Amino acid sequence: IFNIPGLELLKEVSVGVDIYGPVSDGKNLFLVDKAQNTVFMVDLSGSSVKKSVKLLDGFGPSSIAVSKDGKNVYIAGELSGKVAAVSMASDKVNTIDLQPMPGSPNFITLTPDGKYCLVSDYTNNRVLRISTSPFKLDKEIKIRRPYEIAVAPDGKYALVSSKFSASLIFIDLKNFKIEKTLKTGAVPLNIVVDSKGAFAYQSQHAGSEITKIDIAKKEVAGRFPVKHNPGSISISPDDKYLLSINKFSTGIYDKLYSN
Repeated sequence: IFNIPGLELLKEVSVGVDIYGPVSDGKNLFLVDKAQNTVFMVDLSGSSVKKSVKLLDGFGPSSIAVSKDGKNVYIAGELSGKVAAVSMASDKVNTIDLQPMPGSPNFITLTPDGKYCLVSDYTNNRVLRISTSPFKLDKEIKIRRPYEIAVAPDGKYALVSSKFSASLIFIDLKNFKIEKTLKTGAVPLNIVVDSKGAFAYQSQHAGSEITKIDIAKKEVAGRFPVKHNPGSISISPDDKYLLSINKFSTGIYDKLYSN
């Protein structure tokens, strides 16, 4: 746990082996351990593990979304081709097998009204819409190698990084159809939206830059070079800072880059 903007290390919490996530409901932090197929709830005030729920063996969780009240957690099982809904009160786990198999549900997020999960399945080149109540597959859209999905705060658009088409896809959520494909950069991965829903930011892994997108105009509004292949990004609640985890920034590739 770090502070912003100083990035001083405040605390460390020992959780699992191969951690993905995390997401928060404001009081607790939720994350998944891909190696142990487990969901963890971390108490932010006490910086300690509050609860853990075991998933099916071989589930292979890679991404997590949580309801606003923190009662339900939704998980993409990249290694199993399954999507799960977990009740944190009862520990009950419901799963959906995505057909056709094999499937690779890599990323999951919720719409602002909590009625749907949006899931990217890169093996089958599609984005799925899953109803949360009842928990079932509703619709799908074909998108080439979808990666991360971000939803605008007003719930009008879902923005999808299309990894191998160098694009950002605008999905009209009301009609659940593609409205625009915007060329953005080389191997786009993660995407975040500011609190006002004005701008989105997308990491370009091969281009080593962060792209800024004007959501209303659906056009690129700026580019910010960062060294060594950015991956995960996040934005501070006041929209003042963007944090980028740069995958190959440890120095092991310095000689390759200099050549």
